[in-house]
Amino acid sequence: MTDLATPHQRLRFLLERIGMERDEEDSLRAFAPLFVAQRMAFADYFYDSFYTISETRPLLAGESLATRMRSVWAGWFNAFFTSKADDEFLGYLWGVGVRHVEVGLDQRFSNLGFAMIRQFCHRVVSQDVPFKERGLLLSAINKKLDICLLAETTAYIETTVSCDI
Repeated sequence: MTDLATPHQRLRFLLERIGMERDEEDSLRAFAPLFVAQRMAFADYFYDSFYTISETRPLLAGESLATRMRSVWAGWFNAFFTSKADDEFLGYLWGVGVRHVEVGLDQRFSNLGFAMIRQFCHRVVSQDVPFKERGLLLSAINKKLDICLLAETTAYIETTVSCDI
């Protein structure tokens, strides 16, 4: 596998275009403990959802892999809510996109995963966040998920192209 360096400048450009505002970052930080407490419920939801898909089930087969993937997904969810959208986080996302190529995950399933993350987060917000604070928090979650999707997709495409060459 070709080791491509994280293109921080291009990823920062995408982040700037997403336009995460300071008050949105503050909202994410304020509600991080609520979401971090849900990380294992998220990991179970994610695993169970992807295990029911015939194309992704072989990637999840085996008890030790199931346990590992739940841990990885819980860690991703934790990082999403506790990390700033900085070069370190962008590099982490880049690595996830590269890893998806290494394991042969179809990009459509990665995109589906982001839709599922969004739905899970929106459900938590609707159940556990005061009404007057939901709009700002949902905007922040959506923007951060958008940068995650863009960074991972960019890594996926560039890694795939590099492998093809």
